Amino acid sequence: DYKLFVILFGLGCSTAPEIQAISIISSVPQEGQTLSADKAIRIQFDQYLELSSVVNSGATLVSGDATAAIRLSYDPVDQALLATPTRNLRVGLGYRFAIPTDDIRGLNGSLLKTPFELNFKAGELH
Repeated sequence: DYKLFVILFGLGCSTAPEIQAISIISSVPQEGQTLSADKAIRIQFDQYLELSSVVNSGATLVSGDATAAIRLSYDPVDQALLATPTRNLRVGLGYRFAIPTDDIRGLNGSLLKTPFELNFKAGELH
C-alpha cells in the first residue's frame, strides 16, 4: 500500500503546469474602424512576448491583392506589437492585418490562441 501511495503521489506532483495561450486584449484600430494612413497598427497582448517571434512573425498587411510592407516592433511596457507601414497607406482603401497562430510566442513558450485578423480603413493623415 505504501509503495502504491508513493507512486501515485509522485505522478500527481510531476504534472507540469498548463501553459496559458496568448490572447489579444485590444487593438488600434478596432475591427471596422479607420486608422490614420501614417499611423502604426497596435495589438496588445495579455502576456509578454518573445521579441524574436514578433520580428520574425508572418504578420501581413494587405489591401485586395496588394501587400503593404510593414516594420514590426514590440513595446514591452504595454505588451504590444506595433506594425508600422514603411509608406503611408492609401487614404480610403480597406486593409486587412493578419497574424498566424504559430508565429507569435510568449516568454513562457505559449502560442497565440487563435489566428488574428483585423479589417480597417485608412483615413486622412494626422
